[in-house]
Amino acid sequence: MPTPEQIWEDADLATRRLAGVALNPSTPQDVLLHLLAEAPLAVRMVLCRDRVLPEAVVDAVIEHPDHRTRSFFARNPHVDPAQRVRLVDDPHWFVRAHLAEAPRVTAPAEPGPLPDDAVVRMMNTYDPEHLGGTFYRQFSLTLRRSMATHPDAKVRAWGVGMWGWQDAKTRAALLADPTTRYGSEHRTGCATRIRCGWRACCPTGPATPAPAHCSTTLSAGPSWTASSPLRPVPRTDR
Repeated sequence: MPTPEQIWEDADLATRRLAGVALNPSTPQDVLLHLLAEAPLAVRMVLCRDRVLPEAVVDAVIEHPDHRTRSFFARNPHVDPAQRVRLVDDPHWFVRAHLAEAPRVTAPAEPGPLPDDAVVRMMNTYDPEHLGGTFYRQFSLTLRRSMATHPDAKVRAWGVGMWGWQDAKTRAALLADPTTRYGSEHRTGCATRIRCGWRACCPTGPATPAPAHCSTTLSAGPSWTASSPLRPVPRTDR
Protein backbone atom coordinates (compact mmCIF):
# COMPACT_ATOMS: atom_id res chain seq x y z
CA MET A 1 0.00 0.00 0.00
CA PRO A 2 1.54 3.36 -1.02
CA THR A 3 2.44 5.87 1.67
CA PRO A 4 0.96 9.39 1.63
CA GLU A 5 4.30 10.66 0.35
CA GLN A 6 4.21 8.17 -2.52
CA ILE A 7 0.60 9.04 -3.34
CA TRP A 8 1.56 12.70 -3.68
CA GLU A 9 4.76 11.95 -5.58
CA ASP A 10 2.78 9.93 -8.14
CA ALA A 11 0.18 12.67 -8.65
CA ASP A 12 0.37 14.52 -11.97
CA LEU A 13 0.09 18.29 -12.38
CA ALA A 14 -3.65 18.24 -13.05
CA THR A 15 -4.25 16.22 -9.89
CA ARG A 16 -2.15 18.61 -7.83
CA ARG A 17 -4.15 21.53 -9.15
CA LEU A 18 -7.34 19.82 -8.07
CA ALA A 19 -5.76 19.30 -4.65
CA GLY A 20 -5.25 23.05 -4.47
CA VAL A 21 -8.95 23.54 -5.18
CA ALA A 22 -9.77 21.04 -2.42
CA LEU A 23 -7.66 23.04 0.05
CA ASN A 24 -9.11 26.43 -0.87
CA PRO A 25 -11.36 27.56 2.03
CA SER A 26 -13.63 29.39 -0.44
CA THR A 27 -14.36 26.29 -2.52
CA PRO A 28 -18.14 25.64 -2.41
CA GLN A 29 -19.44 22.63 -0.55
CA ASP A 30 -20.92 21.01 -3.65
CA VAL A 31 -17.51 21.15 -5.33
CA LEU A 32 -15.88 19.54 -2.30
CA LEU A 33 -18.47 16.77 -2.40
CA HIS A 34 -17.80 16.22 -6.10
CA LEU A 35 -14.05 16.01 -5.50
CA LEU A 36 -14.61 13.56 -2.68
CA ALA A 37 -16.70 11.34 -4.92
CA GLU A 38 -14.79 11.58 -8.20
CA ALA A 39 -11.25 12.94 -7.72
CA PRO A 40 -8.05 10.84 -7.61
CA LEU A 41 -6.76 9.52 -4.30
CA ALA A 42 -4.17 12.29 -3.89
CA VAL A 43 -6.94 14.91 -3.99
CA ARG A 44 -9.07 12.98 -1.52
CA MET A 45 -6.06 12.65 0.77
CA VAL A 46 -5.50 16.40 0.89
CA LEU A 47 -9.22 17.11 1.21
CA CYS A 48 -9.78 14.70 4.10
CA ARG A 49 -6.51 15.21 5.99
CA ASP A 50 -5.39 18.80 5.62
CA ARG A 51 -8.32 21.14 6.27
CA VAL A 52 -11.50 21.81 8.23
CA LEU A 53 -14.55 20.38 6.48
CA PRO A 54 -18.23 21.38 6.39
CA GLU A 55 -20.48 18.98 8.29
CA ALA A 56 -22.10 17.65 5.10
CA VAL A 57 -18.66 16.77 3.73
CA VAL A 58 -17.73 15.08 7.01
CA ASP A 59 -20.88 12.96 6.71
CA ALA A 60 -19.87 11.96 3.20
CA VAL A 61 -16.31 11.09 4.29
CA ILE A 62 -17.59 8.82 7.08
CA GLU A 63 -19.70 6.93 4.53
CA HIS A 64 -17.08 6.89 1.76
CA PRO A 65 -16.57 3.38 0.33
CA ASP A 66 -12.76 3.69 0.14
CA HIS A 67 -11.11 2.86 3.46
CA ARG A 68 -7.98 4.85 2.59
CA THR A 69 -10.06 7.99 2.16
CA ARG A 70 -11.66 7.45 5.57
CA SER A 71 -8.25 6.78 7.10
CA PHE A 72 -6.96 10.20 6.01
CA PHE A 73 -9.82 11.85 7.88
CA ALA A 74 -9.09 9.69 10.95
CA ARG A 75 -5.77 11.56 11.35
CA ASN A 76 -6.92 15.06 10.40
CA PRO A 77 -5.50 17.47 13.04
CA HIS A 78 -7.72 20.35 11.88
CA VAL A 79 -11.16 18.91 12.63
CA ASP A 80 -12.94 18.47 15.95
CA PRO A 81 -11.93 15.16 17.59
CA ALA A 82 -15.65 14.51 18.05
CA GLN A 83 -15.87 14.32 14.24
CA ARG A 84 -12.88 12.00 13.91
CA VAL A 85 -14.22 9.68 16.58
CA ARG A 86 -17.23 8.88 14.42
CA LEU A 87 -14.85 6.36 12.84
CA VAL A 88 -14.27 4.53 16.13
CA ASP A 89 -16.26 1.47 14.96
CA ASP A 90 -15.19 1.60 11.32
CA PRO A 91 -15.35 -1.88 9.78
CA HIS A 92 -11.81 -1.68 8.38
CA TRP A 93 -8.85 -2.21 10.71
CA PHE A 94 -6.76 0.25 8.70
CA VAL A 95 -9.11 3.13 9.57
CA ARG A 96 -9.29 2.16 13.23
CA ALA A 97 -5.50 1.95 13.41
CA HIS A 98 -5.19 5.44 11.96
CA LEU A 99 -7.73 6.79 14.44
CA ALA A 100 -5.68 5.34 17.30
CA GLU A 101 -2.53 7.00 15.95
CA ALA A 102 -2.59 10.66 16.97
CA PRO A 103 -2.70 13.27 14.17
CA ARG A 104 0.64 14.82 13.28
CA VAL A 105 0.98 18.30 14.72
CA THR A 106 3.94 20.65 14.93
CA ALA A 107 5.53 20.88 18.38
CA PRO A 108 4.81 22.29 20.89
CA ALA A 109 1.18 21.80 19.81
CA GLU A 110 -0.62 18.65 20.93
CA PRO A 111 -3.47 16.83 19.16
CA GLY A 112 -6.90 17.43 20.62
CA PRO A 113 -8.01 14.64 22.98
CA LEU A 114 -10.62 12.15 21.90
CA PRO A 115 -13.75 11.85 24.06
CA ASP A 116 -13.02 9.77 27.16
CA ASP A 117 -15.75 7.21 26.47
CA ALA A 118 -14.35 6.62 22.99
CA VAL A 119 -10.82 6.09 24.35
CA VAL A 120 -12.12 3.55 26.87
CA ARG A 121 -14.01 1.78 24.09
CA MET A 122 -10.85 1.62 21.99
CA MET A 123 -8.86 0.18 24.89
CA ASN A 124 -11.44 -2.59 25.24
CA THR A 125 -12.18 -3.40 21.60
CA TYR A 126 -9.10 -2.61 19.48
CA ASP A 127 -6.25 -5.03 18.84
CA PRO A 128 -3.34 -4.19 21.18
CA GLU A 129 -1.03 -3.75 18.18
CA HIS A 130 -3.15 -0.76 17.09
CA LEU A 131 -2.88 1.01 20.44
CA GLY A 132 0.84 1.64 20.54
CA GLY A 133 2.65 4.60 19.10
CA THR A 134 1.03 7.92 19.93
CA PHE A 135 -2.40 6.70 21.09
CA TYR A 136 -1.68 8.02 24.61
CA ARG A 137 -1.37 11.57 23.26
CA GLN A 138 -5.12 11.55 22.64
CA PHE A 139 -6.02 11.04 26.32
CA SER A 140 -7.66 13.97 28.06
CA LEU A 141 -6.08 15.34 31.22
CA THR A 142 -9.12 14.20 33.19
CA LEU A 143 -8.78 10.63 31.93
CA ARG A 144 -5.04 10.54 32.60
CA ARG A 145 -5.62 11.53 36.21
CA SER A 146 -8.40 9.00 36.75
CA MET A 147 -6.83 5.99 35.03
CA ALA A 148 -5.26 4.43 38.10
CA THR A 149 -8.62 4.27 39.91
CA HIS A 150 -10.90 3.80 36.91
CA PRO A 151 -13.59 1.10 37.28
CA ASP A 152 -12.52 -0.49 33.98
CA ALA A 153 -9.60 -2.89 34.49
CA LYS A 154 -8.07 -2.21 31.08
CA VAL A 155 -8.04 1.51 31.76
CA ARG A 156 -6.32 0.87 35.11
CA ALA A 157 -3.71 -1.19 33.26
CA TRP A 158 -3.05 1.84 31.05
CA GLY A 159 -2.87 3.89 34.24
CA VAL A 160 0.38 2.14 35.05
CA GLY A 161 1.83 4.18 32.21
CA MET A 162 0.91 7.31 34.19
CA TRP A 163 3.16 6.10 37.04
CA GLY A 164 4.93 9.42 37.37
CA TRP A 165 1.61 11.17 37.95
CA GLN A 166 0.55 8.95 40.85
CA ASP A 167 0.99 9.57 44.56
CA ALA A 168 2.23 6.86 46.92
CA LYS A 169 -1.30 5.74 47.88
CA THR A 170 -2.37 5.29 44.25
CA ARG A 171 0.84 3.41 43.39
CA ALA A 172 0.22 1.07 46.30
CA ALA A 173 -3.31 0.44 44.99
CA LEU A 174 -1.93 -0.39 41.54
CA LEU A 175 0.57 -2.82 43.07
CA ALA A 176 -2.26 -4.50 45.00
CA ASP A 177 -4.57 -4.74 41.97
CA PRO A 178 -4.14 -8.13 40.19
CA THR A 179 -4.88 -6.53 36.82
CA THR A 180 -2.10 -3.93 37.13
CA ARG A 181 0.38 -5.53 39.56
CA TYR A 182 2.75 -6.85 36.89
CA GLY A 183 3.13 -3.54 35.14
CA SER A 184 3.43 -1.72 38.45
CA GLU A 185 6.23 -4.04 39.57
CA HIS A 186 7.93 -3.34 36.27
CA ARG A 187 7.61 0.41 36.81
CA THR A 188 8.98 0.12 40.33
CA GLY A 189 12.01 -1.80 39.04
CA CYS A 190 12.37 0.70 36.19
CA ALA A 191 12.66 3.60 38.63
CA THR A 192 15.53 1.81 40.38
CA ARG A 193 17.32 1.19 37.10
CA ILE A 194 16.95 4.80 36.01
CA ARG A 195 18.57 6.00 39.23
CA CYS A 196 21.65 3.90 38.50
CA GLY A 197 21.78 4.68 34.79
CA TRP A 198 19.70 1.83 33.36
CA ARG A 199 16.12 1.79 32.05
CA ALA A 200 13.74 -1.12 31.45
CA CYS A 201 12.40 -1.16 27.91
CA CYS A 202 9.45 -3.20 26.75
CA PRO A 203 9.99 -3.24 22.96
CA THR A 204 11.61 -6.41 21.72
CA GLY A 205 15.23 -6.31 20.72
CA PRO A 206 18.67 -7.54 21.74
CA ALA A 207 18.85 -7.80 25.50
CA THR A 208 21.72 -6.07 27.28
CA PRO A 209 22.54 -7.59 30.69
CA ALA A 210 21.90 -5.24 33.58
CA PRO A 211 24.40 -4.80 36.40
CA ALA A 212 23.86 -7.27 39.23
CA HIS A 213 22.66 -4.56 41.64
CA CYS A 214 19.98 -3.51 39.11
CA SER A 215 18.61 -6.96 38.38
CA THR A 216 14.94 -7.48 39.17
CA THR A 217 12.99 -10.69 38.62
CA LEU A 218 9.49 -10.06 37.26
CA SER A 219 6.52 -12.36 37.09
CA ALA A 220 5.09 -12.74 33.59
CA GLY A 221 1.73 -11.02 33.20
CA PRO A 222 -0.81 -9.95 30.61
CA SER A 223 0.72 -6.52 30.02
CA TRP A 224 4.42 -7.07 30.59
CA THR A 225 6.86 -9.91 30.06
CA ALA A 226 9.58 -11.25 32.27
CA SER A 227 11.97 -11.18 29.33
CA SER A 228 11.67 -7.44 28.67
CA PRO A 229 15.14 -6.39 27.51
CA LEU A 230 17.23 -3.85 29.33
CA ARG A 231 19.14 -1.23 27.40
CA PRO A 232 21.73 1.19 28.74
CA VAL A 233 20.71 4.83 28.96
CA PRO A 234 23.51 7.40 29.33
CA ARG A 235 23.40 9.24 32.63
CA THR A 236 22.85 12.95 32.36
CA ASP A 237 24.07 13.89 35.84
CA ARG A 238 27.76 13.22 35.17
